[in-house]
Amino acid sequence: MNDPWITTFSGRQFFITRATPDDIYIEDIAHGLSNVCRYAGQPKTFYSVAEHSVRMAEALSYDPAPTLVALLHDAAEAYLGDVTSMVKDCLPEYKKMEQYLQYIIYDKYGIRHCPLMNPDIDMVKALDVAIRTPEVKSLFPVGYKAWSWKLVEYDYGKIRPWSHKKAEEKFLKTFHQLYKEAV
Repeated sequence: MNDPWITTFSGRQFFITRATPDDIYIEDIAHGLSNVCRYAGQPKTFYSVAEHSVRMAEALSYDPAPTLVALLHDAAEAYLGDVTSMVKDCLPEYKKMEQYLQYIIYDKYGIRHCPLMNPDIDMVKALDVAIRTPEVKSLFPVGYKAWSWKLVEYDYGKIRPWSHKKAEEKFLKTFHQLYKEAV
């Protein structure tokens, strides 16, 4: 297998399949996620993975334990991009790389990654499915009915997407607040 790498926002050469916690920088994650559009770039307007992650953390703000998990749950996409779940199911090697990077990122920030040791991960996965409903209804006003088989009832309100810069700033601010509380 080749040794895939990217250049990060901070100017580092990042080797995807042999990254370590020392290679992870929250500024690279925030910048990368703020420039990655959810839903394969198909919403009526740009909606970043960073914004999605902040909204996930905000939705769990009543319970501080899982909020950092929620904020970082898609952090590997800062290095790999966002591949829709239905396509990802066809790409086992991509899924392995994503799981590896997610493991490294969680390790960097002191999050236990095993669901048996960290039930917050299951709570975040359930919210990730639930928040899809207001996202799809807000971002695909004409075609959201095609998603009906993947949606669950969840009242979050209408989503009005932020600019990528605002998403990056809010992601970093949320991270620093949560990480300070967790340490």
